[in-house]
Amino acid sequence: MKASITIRPAVRTDEPAILRLAEEAIAADEGCAFRSASRVTVETWIRNFVDHSAVFLAERDHELVGGIGALVYPRPLDDRPTVVVLSLWVTPSARDTRAAARLLRAVEGWAARQGANSVSVPSWQERSDVFYQSLGYVPQERVWNKKVKAG
Repeated sequence: MKASITIRPAVRTDEPAILRLAEEAIAADEGCAFRSASRVTVETWIRNFVDHSAVFLAERDHELVGGIGALVYPRPLDDRPTVVVLSLWVTPSARDTRAAARLLRAVEGWAARQGANSVSVPSWQERSDVFYQSLGYVPQERVWNKKVKAG
């Protein structure tokens, strides 16, 4: 019998374990935005998230098996707080445990405490779309991006 999954907020001392989890996620996802980022960039991103945003972790037997990072910002049109999930990943061994759903629920609770009335989750895979829809999320927009030369 597998041990149960525990969801909890991240603290600074979790950063090395979060980095290992992030490196595993980046290696597993060819489309990951951080794939070309240096280790220092990923470490900085993790530190900033833990210090200034919401990071929740999924643990099983004192080992990280998932994590989610979200931030709150004022919506440009009316200054109301809105929350966006920037990272969600669960190890393959924990994908049948509802850990991802529980991580999202933790962010939703945090969002409500921040005064936000919605949580946005970017998605680039049909598999993820089905998962988010099963939790009550609805597709809202498509985003197009083009790189430009700086300076």
